[in-house]
Amino acid sequence: MPVDYYDGPDRPAAQQDPVSQAYLNHTNARTLTFDAYATFHKLFNDKHDFTAMVGFNQEDWRDNYTSASRKELISSSLPTLGLASGDMNVGQRIYSLSMRSVFGRLNYIFNNKYILAFNGRYDGTSRSHMMIGMHSTLPVLWLGYFRRKTFSNRYEMLLIS
Repeated sequence: MPVDYYDGPDRPAAQQDPVSQAYLNHTNARTLTFDAYATFHKLFNDKHDFTAMVGFNQEDWRDNYTSASRKELISSSLPTLGLASGDMNVGQRIYSLSMRSVFGRLNYIFNNKYILAFNGRYDGTSRSHMMIGMHSTLPVLWLGYFRRKTFSNRYEMLLIS
């Protein structure tokens, strides 16, 4: 239903545009990340090669979305919410997620032939349906005579295996 309005004392009455609208959307998103780790390496008697690594990771996301709209602008040349006379619709959505992890790795190489490694990770999250807990592996590898004849750099072989 059109409504009459006046934009001056000696001006004829005008009517608002019933199909026009003003709207406003705003998103505020942030991500905070913290990573830290340390590595220790020691070689004993040229036969015992030991490496240890520990680390920590934390991530936090937050997204805040707000929207508003209002129909029946008085003037389509100034499309603002304050210059409309229709019903106002307002909406908001907030999404948040956090994760925290502690991880580590132990490597032991004996006489450049045998490798024993342990990898462990403990993860936690703010999502209730996600798995929270400890995850680990224990690989064992024998490099043998082939490795010494074929590869001159032991790190090259570790990357291949």
